[in-house]
Amino acid sequence: MARQTTADPSSSHPKPKKLKSVQFSDENLLYSPVAWSPQPEADLSSLPPSPMPSHPTFPPTAVFFTSDSESEPERVPAAPSYNFSTQVGPPIPWKPPLVYSPWGGSLAAELPTSNVGLTPAPSTPYLPVANTNQTWINQAYAWPPPSPSPPPLYTPWTTQPQSGQPYPTPPIHLHVLLAFTPFANVPPIAFDVSLPPHTQLQQNLTPAYLEPATHPPLSCLVLHCRRLALAFPYPISGDDWTIPVVPLTQPTTGIVCVLDVLRAIYVSLRTSVLRAEYETFRATTIGDSVKPTSATMTTRTEVDSAYFARCKFISDPHLRRAEELKGVKRVDVLCGKTRFLGLSGPLEAGPGVWELNLAE
Repeated sequence: MARQTTADPSSSHPKPKKLKSVQFSDENLLYSPVAWSPQPEADLSSLPPSPMPSHPTFPPTAVFFTSDSESEPERVPAAPSYNFSTQVGPPIPWKPPLVYSPWGGSLAAELPTSNVGLTPAPSTPYLPVANTNQTWINQAYAWPPPSPSPPPLYTPWTTQPQSGQPYPTPPIHLHVLLAFTPFANVPPIAFDVSLPPHTQLQQNLTPAYLEPATHPPLSCLVLHCRRLALAFPYPISGDDWTIPVVPLTQPTTGIVCVLDVLRAIYVSLRTSVLRAEYETFRATTIGDSVKPTSATMTTRTEVDSAYFARCKFISDPHLRRAEELKGVKRVDVLCGKTRFLGLSGPLEAGPGVWELNLAE
């Protein structure tokens, strides 16, 4: 007798696929923490190469750069004292003072000593010549009376001109490798801000990347990205998503070079997006009951697509999973616009503030 088998009802229905969801992380970990030191040819430039530290410490985005001297009080030499030991005064017996006369520079009228026997002053006042205290009287009662003035103190900064107009600041010129050229077909640097700079510039690195980014050289720069500003117009934690640039390639010089700008852009865009920041993006999912808190140009669907595309680019499955756990980054908010076109400016905020131009 044949044995009848009953089919499992659960086997006829396929298991539902698990939906993917983006991850969030509070730590900003780089995808390629490989130590890299630029080694340009020494005979092509007069600038000495300076290796990068194996584990560079990048400054946080929200920190404003201040000098160490601000914590110390300003040392200004003490003002001289004007408390004279002797008090200037009329001699004894008291002599009537001489008043200013409009009839001549050296003419004066003698005041009466009492209100008895007042007589009108002559039309042309007479100045006695035999007065032995005339020199002292002219010094003590000259009009306007002299006043002591303190000597000028030393100021470490340049004083303003007498007219009150500030000195004109010299124009700031950007390095040709960083300048934005909208009418050029190909930008001077082929750089993708989503990838580490050393993986793209290792073969084409020249001494020009170690030259100052601006002329005159500056010790720090601040970059604004219009795409990030429109996507996140209302900062939550006080961070406006600007990109600070400080000298890290050659820290002893204190001057920002071209390579510092490229590295700062990549590191700043690797900052994690907080969940509260992610929820401010406009939700476009059908049936989503969450209302957008700000009218932005970036949607959550676009950010999610950029996040999964960036992680899928990694071929190693273990590294890909590790990158997914690091969460959404600010580079995902660019939604694929990661091609570097250059800097334009400076902006009205100051000579060190420039705009970052990107494209797909």
